[in-house]
Amino acid sequence: MTAQRRVRERGQPRELRQRLQRRWMIRLCFFPWRLTGRFTMIYSLVAMNIFGSNVYIVEYYSVAVESIYFRRIQKTGRSTYIISLPKEWVEKEGLKKFDRVKIIPYASGLLIAGESGGGLGETVVHVSGNENPDEVVRIFFSKYLDGYDRIRVKFSSYSPLLAGILKDRVRRWLVGVEVIGESTTEILAQVLPISDTLPLASSIERMSTITTYMLSDAMTSVTELDRTLADDVIRRDDEVDRFYHFVTRQLTLAARDYTMLKSLQLSDP
Repeated sequence: MTAQRRVRERGQPRELRQRLQRRWMIRLCFFPWRLTGRFTMIYSLVAMNIFGSNVYIVEYYSVAVESIYFRRIQKTGRSTYIISLPKEWVEKEGLKKFDRVKIIPYASGLLIAGESGGGLGETVVHVSGNENPDEVVRIFFSKYLDGYDRIRVKFSSYSPLLAGILKDRVRRWLVGVEVIGESTTEILAQVLPISDTLPLASSIERMSTITTYMLSDAMTSVTELDRTLADDVIRRDDEVDRFYHFVTRQLTLAARDYTMLKSLQLSDP
């Protein structure tokens, strides 16, 4: 075997690892989220290198605007400028006379939002008993990713098996979710506000670290036929999923409430 061939063969695992890393980085970099119940924006952070030369988060926009309103600026007194708000938007936000709104200046314009913002409060998932466990889990996860703070699962016919599977999946794949109430008719889960103690960048960095070691250990388990190590790689994939779901939820909330960008340590796009 020539020296050139030996070098080429030794390089193959590294090249494979790099291809796998790029595949995982695509998963880490693009987080779709929903605005007003439909996919209107796909956005991942401003192109910046967070963790050295390996992980980049890039910027991509695809925005669908339902309505554009034009208003003339009026002046009252000597220094106050006012504009009127669209009636449709006010009614949609549930605002009324004397309610306050947030006016948020940013680099390319001005954002007006309802004062509440943030999470969506409580939602209810109705389970008739005909659904399979995976379907119920997907619905629950969609509510978590949409930004609901409390998720109530109501059973028309209680199934201990389904309830057990749901609680196990929530514990394995979601960050900050605690079951605070359970009976034969419902399960109540609360999403804890942990964004301050678990910053967005730290979550993505943790995903990158876990994934890097997973790729290395996966290659080792194949070359050494180590079944135990291979099983451990699969287990760590659940940990990556937990952080992925958490990051997606945080970006969803940031899309809904622009003021969260600062708490997530993100800059104005």
